Amino acid sequence: MRLSRIRISKDAVSRIARRLEGELSAWRERSLELAYPHLYLDASYFKVNWGGQVVDLALLVAVGGE
Repeated sequence: MRLSRIRISKDAVSRIARRLEGELSAWRERSLELAYPHLYLDASYFKVNWGGQVVDLALLVAVGGE
């Protein structure tokens, strides 16, 4: 399989990050109307270029259920 490279400008990344930050803040501050007796957590780790260094970055997913 051949993967093609996609170039995204720094400005585009900043705009996307700002939008996601707003959505994340709204999600964190929402009121919980139901009790969530079960909480499922999972994480995937990715190697990313962070400040010129390749580091492991975790993507954490949390799901509550009844």
